Amino acid sequence: RLRRYVLTALLAYAVGLLSLSRQFVAPTYLILGLAVATQGITATRSPQGRINGFSLLLRGGLASVLFLIAVYAAIQLFVRR
Repeated sequence: RLRRYVLTALLAYAVGLLSLSRQFVAPTYLILGLAVATQGITATRSPQGRINGFSLLLRGGLASVLFLIAVYAAIQLFVRR
């Protein structure tokens, strides 16, 4: 039941890291470790719900490309010339 909250915390942490203005501060890896530990605990309970590595890689690559396209479109839309 806690997976959605851990995912929300992970996404909020990622957005915070992307918008951080201090580039030379070492980030903590507590949230990332919490997400990995939660995934490990839930994987032992329900192995049939896991996504194999190649499918996860494809989904992640597609999400990355779509994100880059969205960022490029937003920059082209909002930049003043």
